[in-house]
Amino acid sequence: MLIPSMDLSKGRIVQLEQGETLIIERIDVEAVIKELSPLGPVAVIDIDAAKKEGENRSLIKRIALACEARVGGGIRTPEEAREILSMGAQKVILGSALFPDGTFSSEALKKFQQAVGRERIIAALDTRDGKVVTKGWRKDTKENPDERLLEQLEEGVWGILATNVEREGLMQGADIGGIERLIQKTTLPVTAAGGITGVGEIRKISALGAHVQVGMAIYTGVLSGAEVFTAALKYNEKGLIPVIAENEEGETLMMAWADEESLQKTLKSGLLTFYSRSRKKMWTKGETSGNVMRFLRFRPDCDSDTLRAVVRPAGPACHTGEESCFGNLSFSLEKLYGIIGDRFQNPPPGSFTATLNDTLVREKIMEEARELVEGTDRENKIWEAADLLYFVTVLLQKEGISFKEVLAELRRRSWRVR
Repeated sequence: MLIPSMDLSKGRIVQLEQGETLIIERIDVEAVIKELSPLGPVAVIDIDAAKKEGENRSLIKRIALACEARVGGGIRTPEEAREILSMGAQKVILGSALFPDGTFSSEALKKFQQAVGRERIIAALDTRDGKVVTKGWRKDTKENPDERLLEQLEEGVWGILATNVEREGLMQGADIGGIERLIQKTTLPVTAAGGITGVGEIRKISALGAHVQVGMAIYTGVLSGAEVFTAALKYNEKGLIPVIAENEEGETLMMAWADEESLQKTLKSGLLTFYSRSRKKMWTKGETSGNVMRFLRFRPDCDSDTLRAVVRPAGPACHTGEESCFGNLSFSLEKLYGIIGDRFQNPPPGSFTATLNDTLVREKIMEEARELVEGTDRENKIWEAADLLYFVTVLLQKEGISFKEVLAELRRRSWRVR
């Protein structure tokens, strides 16, 4: 699996040599997100916070709202970890906080685990000359990633981010041997970073069972995001990987096979493309029927040998005319949202929805809310709840607010500091 990297400093996305010398800077944050987020969860590292030279929390929030983010750099307390998660981050990356006195603290890890849960924590093992370094790579510790340390981490973290500081930003090649030794010592998922510069290295690291975190090689154009993404996957003996297409609500639409070339075509064209085993050629979904699937993002499974493709379908996924190859999909608020939007854009004769102006829809929400709370029996409450949800959906459609945004806000609230 590819983990694209975004390092932050002074409100910009940067790439530094050895964590100090500026090589690349980008201020077009949305463009970088659009480029990298289809390829995998993004690692966002606040370099200023790690060095205690400031922080980039507002930029972190912008990124976390727009894509799946694993955030690290300067997270020193459980309360800060919860705050980062409340901004929308999927996981937090902890480094210095786990080595407060130059040695690993199981008590510190336990506090973070109690605050946010093991499945949300990635331990950063940044090493130089075989020793873990902290404080923005400026302080050496007495620890090395041996079996004792890794056994303690296995009790409290989801995975490990292993960065070879000596190679970071220099593009001189990854430490394949060091990555292999680390993988042999732990059962935790390992993400390797530092010096990765070639497709061959990425294939070797992936074959070992690790994920790859890449920044400099992509930003400088040495490797394209598509090259890195496809090289970080595991294919079967025929060079194929199964791809499960889902809509934005997570409903399964279809499954087919792809090879590296068809995946790269998907990333370039924006239309989901597969490889036909019977015809032995690439094919783009909907190329004859018109029912194309607009590609949004790929996400590999935990072993990187199966892909989930999130798409926006232009029509039925199945040749039978069904919405999905597994049968028609269930009704949802997102579907209601789409139907209401269509009623506004293409109002059929006699459409009640099309007559709802801003004032009337707000009045109906107040009316239906009152009738719901004053309802006397179960059937009546179901009826009034459906009315209320309908009018709320109308209001959201009018305001251009999606249910995805509302659900993201509810998720963030679940991580607010107690």
